[in-house]
Amino acid sequence: MSKLPSNDFSQQKVPQAQTKSSLNIALIIVGGTIAIPAFLMAAQLGNKLGFVDALKAFFAGAFILGAIMFCTSWVGGHSRLSTYKLSEFAFGKSGAKLSNAIIALTLAGWYGINCKMFGQATSMVLQSFDIDLPVNLYMVIGSLLMLWVSLKGFKGIDKLALYLVPLMVCFIAYAVFLSVDSPEQQRLWQTNGELTLLQAISAVVGAYIAGAVIQPDYSRFAAKPKRGSLAATLALGLSFPLVLAMVSIPAVISGQTDLILIMLNIGIGVPAFLLLLLSSWSSNVLCLYSASLSLNTIAPKISLLHFNIAVALVGTLIAFSDVQQYFIDFLILLGICIPPIGAIYCLQWLFDRENSQVVNINWHAMIAWFTGCSMGFISYLGWFSITGIATLDTIICSTVVFLVLKFSSPRYEQSKLGANNE
Repeated sequence: MSKLPSNDFSQQKVPQAQTKSSLNIALIIVGGTIAIPAFLMAAQLGNKLGFVDALKAFFAGAFILGAIMFCTSWVGGHSRLSTYKLSEFAFGKSGAKLSNAIIALTLAGWYGINCKMFGQATSMVLQSFDIDLPVNLYMVIGSLLMLWVSLKGFKGIDKLALYLVPLMVCFIAYAVFLSVDSPEQQRLWQTNGELTLLQAISAVVGAYIAGAVIQPDYSRFAAKPKRGSLAATLALGLSFPLVLAMVSIPAVISGQTDLILIMLNIGIGVPAFLLLLLSSWSSNVLCLYSASLSLNTIAPKISLLHFNIAVALVGTLIAFSDVQQYFIDFLILLGICIPPIGAIYCLQWLFDRENSQVVNINWHAMIAWFTGCSMGFISYLGWFSITGIATLDTIICSTVVFLVLKFSSPRYEQSKLGANNE
């Protein structure tokens, strides 16, 4: 690392001179969708639903994520602010500390899951070459590599995505090519009813909802916000379901859920190792970067360097636990608690972007967030649901509550009256 940006514009707007093309933004998003946890989810859904129904879930979930991504990208591109400054504007200085801390903890959890899966998969691949070292050693080495790139800030992530994304796509496509030549390919057309389609869609949304909500961290660097928003939406809406579909094909044909084991069985151990290395590296760098930005808004005097190291340390410690045991519960929690944050900061910016005043706590936003989360849990438990998908229920509920509270408040009426008098 030559020179670390002091804060990578975590506390202020990104200047035009530092912006990037829409293609750069799209590549970062594609890189974020190619991750080991997503591989695991795609393989599980493919085997529990059957490939055809899983494909429906992949595209339906990606459509919902794409709609959310368009809104968050639009706000990030036009405001040029990070997710965490937008949250501060929406929830207030003190209120945003809670939402930003939850996002940071979420991303540290993702980091730990990636590290754990990276260590296990690396051990599995290298054992096939008679190299047997402790899994924990692989986790630590992988974590250090991911930290090294993240310390370079957005420019490091930009370059990583540019080089790694094409390679990762090629490896997955090669695995699919070898798999479809199997005599078991008729399994692709068999159906399975272990999960409902709505449950599968919820899992797909939960798998990337945190990435959609933190999208302003990257879209704020878009030179042309409109094009950046469209590029982000198309990249997620098309790349994510296609990646999931490609991963599920060899999983369904083989009847396995571990992609690395599948690739070993079809004789591509080295590409398997490279794929797990590159995918973990790419997705965890994004987790580190965004988690550090969120913590920097809580303690702005501390540099991103220290926050990157702290998040990497916490995430690695999480990886030492039996983190995979809680993977599905983790996805469910994400799909309920995180979406209202994005909905609320988008609405707040849409209606109040000309107002630069930041309150201590915006109770309208806080109440809307908690109400949306409550609705999500009620929906998940099956007590009552608006759409049948917990994530959508949280967004709808938090949006309605926020708008009702905002437009019925005396403060809004006074500000509207003042604007008319001018």
